[in-house]
Amino acid sequence: MPPTKLNEQQAEVAVNRRLLGLFGTAALTEPNPDPPRHAGHRVSTSHGKVLPEADEDAITATLRLEAWHQPAPSDETWPRTTTVPIELTSGKLNVDEIEQGTRPLDFRLPTSGRWEARLSWPTGNLERATVLVQFRSPPTHRQHPPTGDRFLRHGDGRADPARFRRKHHRDGYTLNPALTTRAPGTSPPCTSAFTA
Repeated sequence: MPPTKLNEQQAEVAVNRRLLGLFGTAALTEPNPDPPRHAGHRVSTSHGKVLPEADEDAITATLRLEAWHQPAPSDETWPRTTTVPIELTSGKLNVDEIEQGTRPLDFRLPTSGRWEARLSWPTGNLERATVLVQFRSPPTHRQHPPTGDRFLRHGDGRADPARFRRKHHRDGYTLNPALTTRAPGTSPPCTSAFTA
């Protein structure tokens, strides 16, 4: 099944001090992440907050937000792309324009919880730029105890059964980790806060 876009929005935003922040409504009082350049990365994160950094001090940007139920199609035309995990307890997003303060966005994710955000943005000295942020809910895993079947539970509530071999223990059937596989078309959750 091809990836399906669940929601999208576009907004004009200001980039000040080379920074632009995105955060969930519930994370407003959480500590801000350190600026990416201090950590040697292009994006930094803290609980419920993502902070990408541009090459120049001030640009105006068109922020494109998208939510997908599977990974969005790859687009090699973006010179810079980074994927980070973000925990959004409300599903509502706000933008932090640094010197101009924070404001809510009309964009809302279908569910709250852990998401992966793929950020893409241009390089160089630009007066205008486009920043693309594509959200995807990573699949979670649960095991059906009586059978040992494993299900991939997606953010939209779908459950894809993926049968696994079992080995017998004295207390019943359990999964054999050496024989586990992923269902076709799925990817493991992002384990690093920074992947450039």
